[in-house]
Amino acid sequence: MSVRVGHVSEGLPASEDPESPLWGPLFQTARGVWVQLRQSLRRRKLSVSQFWVLRCLRNHQGGLPMGKLSQWLEVTVPTVTGLVDHLATLRLVDRRVQDGDRRVVLVEITPEGEQALRGIEGELEGFFTSLLEMIPADDRPTLHRVLLRFSRALTPEHGDCASCAGLGEVP
Repeated sequence: MSVRVGHVSEGLPASEDPESPLWGPLFQTARGVWVQLRQSLRRRKLSVSQFWVLRCLRNHQGGLPMGKLSQWLEVTVPTVTGLVDHLATLRLVDRRVQDGDRRVVLVEITPEGEQALRGIEGELEGFFTSLLEMIPADDRPTLHRVLLRFSRALTPEHGDCASCAGLGEVP
């Protein structure tokens, strides 16, 4: 019989108590993932927001207007301009004016940007592979379904796309 003291079953640390709030371990996991991502990005002199810009641009051949990037990142156009300036300095993106409307600046990922993104994602894949080795293979599909359900609930505007499907078509 288990004796409960407060919210912790006797003999179990609070983080392992099946009746403790789930948000604690979720936050700890998210923080660990965030740290890994930031370390990978820091080696390349990139921010998390710049990483998301590159991911989004990869899915939009021909580029995206700065306004659409601003909308997706939920930041102002001047903020996106700063992000894109840095990425352009590193030659990870190119900018050009849209044919027919010089007011619209399109941003497109370069081959160097694609290469940087593959490197970052490769490091993250290795990190997640090592994490998944702690989970029995039979449980991994369930974890995947639960995480997809969370993702869809938290960002319904993005659908199944991991980066920016909610932006729609670019004229």
